[in-house]
Amino acid sequence: MRRLLILCLLGGYAVATWSPGMAVWLRMEGNGLDASGNGRTDTLKGSNSTYVAGALGQGISLPGTDTNFVKLGDVALTDGATKATWVIRFNEPTIRANGVLFSSWSDNNSHLIVRKVNTTIPAFYVFVAASPRDAGHNWGISNTASYVANSWNCLAVVYDGTQPTNATRLRIYLNASELGFASFEGTIPASLTTVTTNTWECGHWEQGATGYSFNGKLDEFTAWNGKALSVRDIQEVAMGLAPLE
Repeated sequence: MRRLLILCLLGGYAVATWSPGMAVWLRMEGNGLDASGNGRTDTLKGSNSTYVAGALGQGISLPGTDTNFVKLGDVALTDGATKATWVIRFNEPTIRANGVLFSSWSDNNSHLIVRKVNTTIPAFYVFVAASPRDAGHNWGISNTASYVANSWNCLAVVYDGTQPTNATRLRIYLNASELGFASFEGTIPASLTTVTTNTWECGHWEQGATGYSFNGKLDEFTAWNGKALSVRDIQEVAMGLAPLE
């Protein structure tokens, strides 16, 4: 039987305290604390990264410059996983190209990048490394989304390496509805990389490529290791609930 463990109501939304397989839950409530209980705190980088009103409670505003981002750093959130899920809420003042929502990817430590596409259409790239030295040859580009500027949106990427095809190994959801991928390049691997040094960041790409920093607001970054969230799970998360099984 599926259950939801509800702690309290804050500002009209429900907050669950725990979810199986949750590797990190950065609520961004004016601090870098990890609500998953795993102690994986973040640090705001840059003088213009600030806490502001978010999607659920508070969030973080980033100006789109390469020195301002959220750094989680060298923590093995989804290393070696055959199933994983990542969720983040975002709000763009204008729809821009390239902005990274979250990533862990640097020289010889390639793992995952989720970012906007190279034009100002509302769509996303998901890069999944097949090896720590992957140069970005395995990726999907989403279908065009229907969100507008100055709106809060919940993006979920679900990975299941036990499935047989790119389209079943990698799924993408926006606001609890499957967005889907327009096309893939290469092969989404059967398991995620295990790297020497993780470089988890929100709003930035560690490798040093300029022009990929996110301009807007971010909130509620969550990752699950060993769990490919179902559609119902995604719906619960989009409502501000953590799914329990």
